[in-house]
Amino acid sequence: MPDRDERTTPAWLRIPALLLVAFTATWFALAYSFSLNGEQPSWARPHPWVWWFANWEMFTLLDDYAAVVRGEALYDGGWVPIDLEALFPTKWESGPRYTRSDFYSDPTWMGTFGEATCHRLDRVPEKVRFHRIVWKKQLGVSSRPAPTGMRPRPLTEWTCGDEVQRPQGERL
Repeated sequence: MPDRDERTTPAWLRIPALLLVAFTATWFALAYSFSLNGEQPSWARPHPWVWWFANWEMFTLLDDYAAVVRGEALYDGGWVPIDLEALFPTKWESGPRYTRSDFYSDPTWMGTFGEATCHRLDRVPEKVRFHRIVWKKQLGVSSRPAPTGMRPRPLTEWTCGDEVQRPQGERL
């Protein structure tokens, strides 16, 4: 057993460091409890930056709407539904990336998605089209599956013979 103290924190800094860790943990707990509770103390209302971590949208932004993207393929003049989740399996808990607004708002990504859908189907269709269904979430109710009778909003239609313009770089 060694006779000397081999800890990396100097002795004079151990108590202040412990106090800093305790203060930070308390601040996190208060920030998140006020964020989830929705009621902040009166002294904090004029200073929203006090709960900066609780206001950070990555963790606390609540999405009031749910959305699902559906696809259809055109075969011999008739539109047939496509199981997109079977064609593009996901490994994320949040669901497929093609259901996010930044994805379906980008024409290049939707073109790539359309071309990939054409090539992944067993039989290549004439066209594919995508639409999304959006509905308001209810507290305590599962957001899946989509309620029946919702009107789909068209996203894009892709002709399967077309190709997407890809980046032309230098192969290393």
